[in-house]
Amino acid sequence: MKKQFPNILTVLRIIGAAALAVMPVFTVPFFAVYGVCILSDFGDGFLAKKLNAKTELGRNLDHIASILFIAFLSVRYGSVMQVPEWALYILTGIAFLKCTSIVFGTVRNKKLSFINTDWNKWAKCAFYLAPLWYLFAGMAFACAVILFMLLVSTVEELIINLTAKEFNPDKKTIINIKGVLKKFKKKSK
Repeated sequence: MKKQFPNILTVLRIIGAAALAVMPVFTVPFFAVYGVCILSDFGDGFLAKKLNAKTELGRNLDHIASILFIAFLSVRYGSVMQVPEWALYILTGIAFLKCTSIVFGTVRNKKLSFINTDWNKWAKCAFYLAPLWYLFAGMAFACAVILFMLLVSTVEELIINLTAKEFNPDKKTIINIKGVLKKFKKKSK
């Protein structure tokens, strides 16, 4: 039972995301469930490592939970806030690319092919901060930041699924920001 606890936390995030889809936005209960969902995302991986309970099922369930969290909240935010039309088109394109990546990777590797890249983690963090982006900088800025991060992580995952010689679900990145920044610093000197 102890080894299933990380997966239970992940399922809790799916249930919480579904609850958020119908809760009044920016209320105390909304933020309480939102916080539990975020904690479960960080907690499930941490516990899986601590309990030596990392499994392919847990990894796939975690990615599915993250996709559902983003999908449910995108629909919820869109139903109560003025989301720019351009953001909806870009989000639809990102969703198409994500599905394409999953299908190509799954067919190519003969198993669900979610990749846990650094950009994927950064994109989730950007999305988790969505209420703050919105409250302090406005909807257009919130959409731009979040969609940029989601787009980069999705394109990176698609490239990896299309080009990797073998499947590595823990591939860190192919877009090395530190390397790019070092090159930029050298050129600017």
